[in-house]
Amino acid sequence: MLFTREQITGLYYLSVGVFLLFIFPMILGSAKEEVILKDDNFYRVDSLLPDSLFVAPTQAEIRRAKNPPIKIRKVREQGVVELNRADSAELVSLKGIGGYYASKILDYRSKLGGYFDIRQLRELNLTYFNLDSMSRYLRADTSLIVKRYIGDYTFKNLLRHPYLDYETLVLIFDYKRELTEGDTLTIKKLSAAGVIRSTQAKKLSYYFY
Repeated sequence: MLFTREQITGLYYLSVGVFLLFIFPMILGSAKEEVILKDDNFYRVDSLLPDSLFVAPTQAEIRRAKNPPIKIRKVREQGVVELNRADSAELVSLKGIGGYYASKILDYRSKLGGYFDIRQLRELNLTYFNLDSMSRYLRADTSLIVKRYIGDYTFKNLLRHPYLDYETLVLIFDYKRELTEGDTLTIKKLSAAGVIRSTQAKKLSYYFY
């Protein structure tokens, strides 16, 4: 029986197609991954192809491919930081506070003798820390501030305090020399004598008698 060129070509492609139809599922059976085509993008899903080359995806699988589940990260609840007890690790847990800012806060606390108000942090010019938004996470316990009589300190020691400058200390020690023996130097006396301003006396009263 004679065949035309077109018939021979057709029989060739038919035999190749039958071969591929039976051989490919055997080759691809180990991969067993399903691919869904959507808007020229491929999405991998968890379904497997056990015995066939392609299985049409279900509507649920298509919806999952279109809208993959979003993992929501649970935000750690921010605790209240006590400024007069906090260490560097606690301070850096606050938004806007890094290692450099934490060291400034601790150094200033040491010079002051403690914080009596969280608004004292404004004196440090912490540009990237928003005190207004973070105020609910801060507290200053004044009972942790250790007070002593201002007359018990030397000129040099008092000069380290942020609320006392050289000129003010000269006036304070001049006034101290005028006191009678046994008379104690206090912030109240300095304020009454006009040696220090009332606003300055109010701040200093948290640290000195």
